[in-house]
Amino acid sequence: MAHLQALKGGTWDVESLNAFEPIVAACPFGGLQSVGEILHGCGCFHWSKDGQEALLALRLDQWRAGRTLHVMGAVSVGEHPLQTRQVMAAVEHTGRLLGADVLTLCTPHAAIAKSAGRWGGQITGAIIAKRLRALQ
Repeated sequence: MAHLQALKGGTWDVESLNAFEPIVAACPFGGLQSVGEILHGCGCFHWSKDGQEALLALRLDQWRAGRTLHVMGAVSVGEHPLQTRQVMAAVEHTGRLLGADVLTLCTPHAAIAKSAGRWGGQITGAIIAKRLRALQ
């Protein structure tokens, strides 16, 4: 069995917060939230392998029947493009270490959704957003 890599926990600083600015534009919930609002309650984690690097914002929630680990955002900060399967294996392993029962994420990126089956995920619904008023 291959060595399972866990994400490295970190702390939020100005540089890591700034790295997450692109997730505001990609937010599938209508684009109304700031970076700080999206990342509120999240831990900052780092992953790297073979020139690939990512910062991830993860939120662990306790519910009546168990815990979810939700990927609130992920940004590539390395020299090579991320391979989703490798990153998600580390997220999954970290989730197990944190006692999570279910791993969740929402994305507007078709390539990430398409990759779900390759890393054992399944699409369980859709996010539907309709703009009711123009943003100022």
